[in-house]
Amino acid sequence: MTRPTIIRPTTGRGTTRRNVLTVTTLAGAALVLAACGSSASTGGQQGGTTNAAAGGGGTGIHVAKTSLGKVLVDSNGFTVYTFTSDSTNKSTCDAACLHFWPAVSPSGAKASGVMAKLGQTQDTSGSPIATVNGMPVYNYSGDHNPGDVAGQNSNKFGGHWYVVSPAGQPITSSGGGGGGGYSSGGGGGGYSY
Repeated sequence: MTRPTIIRPTTGRGTTRRNVLTVTTLAGAALVLAACGSSASTGGQQGGTTNAAAGGGGTGIHVAKTSLGKVLVDSNGFTVYTFTSDSTNKSTCDAACLHFWPAVSPSGAKASGVMAKLGQTQDTSGSPIATVNGMPVYNYSGDHNPGDVAGQNSNKFGGHWYVVSPAGQPITSSGGGGGGGYSSGGGGGGYSY
C-alpha cells in the first residue's frame, strides 16, 4: 500500500500543519462514513426488528414496528401488502394496479424475526415479485415514508390490501392505517384513478 503524498507549500509554517490536519480529518471522516454504512446494511439482519422510520438498508424482507405493530417491510423499510384477489404464487394485479401497488422485488436474505416462507413468482407483466407464504407482496405508492401503512384495508382493484405479519399472515385490523390515500371516486384521498 502506498502512502499518500502530502504536498508541502513553500510559504508559511502553519500551512503545512493545516494540510496534514485536513488530510487526517478527511481520512477520519471517510472511516466514520464507512462504519455507518456497514452497520446499517447488517443491522436489520442481525436484530430482526428495525424501526421502520430508519429504513432497512438493503436487508431484504424484514420486520419493523409500525402504527399497526410489527409487520413485514421491504429492504428500504416500506411496508409490504398482500392482495386478497391473488392466490398462491399468482398475482392478479395488472399494469394499472401495479402503478399504485408496485411489486416488491425478491432480493436480499431473510432476516431473523421473519417466520414466513419467502419466495418469488411473476407479476402479470412477467417480472419477478417476492412472495410471503406463497402470496405475492406489494408496496403502496401512497406510503411516502418507511413504516407508513396508508394502504391498510384499502378496497382497490377488486380486492382488499393488508399489511403482513412476521408469520406471513394478513393483518386485517385497520389500526392506524387509513382508507389508502387515493380514492376511486369523489371524495376521500384527494387523488383519483
